[in-house]
Amino acid sequence: MNAFVDYPLHVWTIPDGEERRKKLHTHFSMVLRYGLKFADMYASSESIEGFVIYMHPESGPVTTWRLVQCGGFGFLRVYGSTAIKRYNQAIAPIETLRGKNAPSPHVYVLLLAVDPRAQGKGWARKLITPMLDRLDKNAIACYLETYKAKNEAIYNHLGFETIEKCTVPGTDLTLISLLRRPLA
Repeated sequence: MNAFVDYPLHVWTIPDGEERRKKLHTHFSMVLRYGLKFADMYASSESIEGFVIYMHPESGPVTTWRLVQCGGFGFLRVYGSTAIKRYNQAIAPIETLRGKNAPSPHVYVLLLAVDPRAQGKGWARKLITPMLDRLDKNAIACYLETYKAKNEAIYNHLGFETIEKCTVPGTDLTLISLLRRPLA
């Protein structure tokens, strides 16, 4: 969670820093449950310097019902209607971009997080490289998005190509779409 306290999506959703720190755990509890139930999730070590959640083509779509099963009602209750409205506005372009920019089949990185105290030490590479190696062997692409410009350079360094950048309507957010094609 600490990796996302100042993440642009969450700053947009809950502008007040103290309120955001109090509520963000609810969002990540739901996402972690989702990763455990419907996707693959790996941690860097027992100390959990970071973790990655990714969805295989056969994982199926992210649906409202699945989110409800993973704590969606608690997320709605804790965030409140204003933050939920802002969150939904900010994430609205995600599926459109993914449908347009990600080939089929592909693996979708739902979340890659590294604790701020562990950032800059290669944990993102350690988390994602084993998956990318498997995808290369099976000639499958990997797709993700980020709202943080700094992350674009990290993903580019990991072999992802920036496919598109779009300004999210009605916000100051830029959503960056990235794709890593399998290596021959």
